[in-house]
Amino acid sequence: MCTATALRAGMLFLLCTCASGLLPAQEPDLTDPAILQFLLDPDEETDPAPMLEEIDRLRDNPICLESTDRATLATLPFLDAATVDAVHAVLTGDSVSWGNIERALDGDAPRYALLRACTVLSCGTKESPRLQLTLRSRFQQEDRPRAGYLDGSWRGSRARYYQRLRIGFGEHLRAAALIEKDPGERLLTDHSSGYIAVERLGVLRRAVLGDISVTAGQGLVFWQGFAMSKTSQATGVQRSPTLLRPIAASREGYGARGVGLQLAFPDVDAVLILSSTGRDATLDTANGTVGSFGTDGLHRSTSEEQRAGQVREDLAGAHVRCRILRTGPQVGLSVMASRYSLPSYSSSPFSFAGDRAWCGGIDMRWDIDDATVVCEYARAHTRAGALLAGIELRPSPFAQLSLLYRRYGEGFVSLHGGGFGERSGNTQNEEGLYCGLRCRPFPGFRIEMWADVFRFPNRTATMDMPSSGNELRCTASWRPLPRMEARLHLRRESKDDVVSMRDAAGRALRPLTLRSSAGLRIDLRYDASEHFRVQLRGDYTHVTHEQGLPDAGGCLLAADLRWRPHPRFTIAGSLCTFHSDSWDARLFRFERDVRGMMRSVACDGEGVRSYLLCMLKITSRLEISGRYALTVREGAREIGTDRDAVAGDHLGMLSLQADWRL
Repeated sequence: MCTATALRAGMLFLLCTCASGLLPAQEPDLTDPAILQFLLDPDEETDPAPMLEEIDRLRDNPICLESTDRATLATLPFLDAATVDAVHAVLTGDSVSWGNIERALDGDAPRYALLRACTVLSCGTKESPRLQLTLRSRFQQEDRPRAGYLDGSWRGSRARYYQRLRIGFGEHLRAAALIEKDPGERLLTDHSSGYIAVERLGVLRRAVLGDISVTAGQGLVFWQGFAMSKTSQATGVQRSPTLLRPIAASREGYGARGVGLQLAFPDVDAVLILSSTGRDATLDTANGTVGSFGTDGLHRSTSEEQRAGQVREDLAGAHVRCRILRTGPQVGLSVMASRYSLPSYSSSPFSFAGDRAWCGGIDMRWDIDDATVVCEYARAHTRAGALLAGIELRPSPFAQLSLLYRRYGEGFVSLHGGGFGERSGNTQNEEGLYCGLRCRPFPGFRIEMWADVFRFPNRTATMDMPSSGNELRCTASWRPLPRMEARLHLRRESKDDVVSMRDAAGRALRPLTLRSSAGLRIDLRYDASEHFRVQLRGDYTHVTHEQGLPDAGGCLLAADLRWRPHPRFTIAGSLCTFHSDSWDARLFRFERDVRGMMRSVACDGEGVRSYLLCMLKITSRLEISGRYALTVREGAREIGTDRDAVAGDHLGMLSLQADWRL
């Protein structure tokens, strides 16, 4: 196949050039997956939209380090407790500078880059501009139609449109509006989001009218924002809530819509929300109940349009957090109640049923000198409970240890929560113990490793009996030279699974089997000047089943290049070749995209992926960017399945974006 051969030849040339050391690198920016992917699980399909929108919000409204405290620093989603301590020690010292902060982080480039982007060192003496305005406009389209367009099932155009406007009036008034249309949808305003917010007026910390996100405790009752679960970093699994936030999010079925109020007293914070919004749902017309709620937000076909906003959700919630003494623990109390216009019934075990739900909980957080202790207990309307408790120890600046235990009852239902767990966001029918260790034996060398042992005490939607498993990961990073970093990532997972097979008589069986997978990934990053950066990656995985399925393996080889020929112009490119014996042995990689987007791509079968991204700052207020990505699957008659299928062995995607700031 000529296209795949040409791409492989180009990648071989790039690899040889990289190995010769002639290619250099530039300072990190927030379109670089290496900066952001440590916040996500690199070996699972992940939706990074909430994380990117939170970081975007922080970039538009950066935190002033000069006047901040440790509690505010801890709310930054990319800092763990040890990093917060290191940064806070610099801020309270005699010499405050970005150089000292960078040295305190000891070469932790991703966290340092995010801190630089989302904070300012000095508040300055000048008043904030009376009007702050940012506008983002994005267009995306694949170069070939999918089957859903050809057979008339999807009635809209193939383009994705995204428009977002954020406005700030002085220091106290902010507003935002967002509209988005997914490919195949007919209306340009198929999804809309926005808010008006008043902030920092005496005891009024924030008042919001519109779309709202609430995070409280450790997420058992309220967690409608971005949260890390099991990622490549071993510590930082404990959560630091930001309480009430306004959002203008592209992710549909996310957060609440109504009125939110947050009051801040010296030792007490109080949050109250009232929400009423429509939820996508598939209805069972025979008995007039909700069969399932939709979360993808797609309205392309007639059936998908019919489920849009079918059920009205009315929600009321409150959270009160107080500090006991000045140095004592923080204690919080949460309660949430919701009512639906139609009752729900699901065949999945322990799923929400009925038209009313409530959940309440109490949480505690205590930041001691060298430790952070967290705990939350919640109880739902089903009379089932959930418990999460953990501690993070920092015996020295060079070592941190995290322990986290969770026990979620099989009947526990929290419709707006999302605690830590094996099944991220599903705080139900799970018990587990997580242990993470992060250490720095000597400067420039860091080890992060964690182990998680878990079980599902009762049956689940995919398994008819209790099951269990364990997972182990270890990442070692080394900076032998100031401009070079090597990273080794090992992973091992073993858990119960079911496979579909037939016996000698042709009867369908779903026997229980033990699925084991092991993987090795090597990353090499080299910065040889201020203009070029090269990153090489090799990845291998092997999957075995006790019965039912043969062993499978997968491998991936990739090279990424970034070049800045001019301070206002950046070019990034990537070539990746992969092979896997089956979907079960697929490999994942994060790819750069236009600003505010990042793709987690599953690579299976045999093929090549490549992309070219260009970013140009026309003025200090206007930036345009464009990306073209191409996937080639060798020997494939189509890419995708059913209505998502594309005839042929290749598929391209074009992205164009403009960012304007006043």
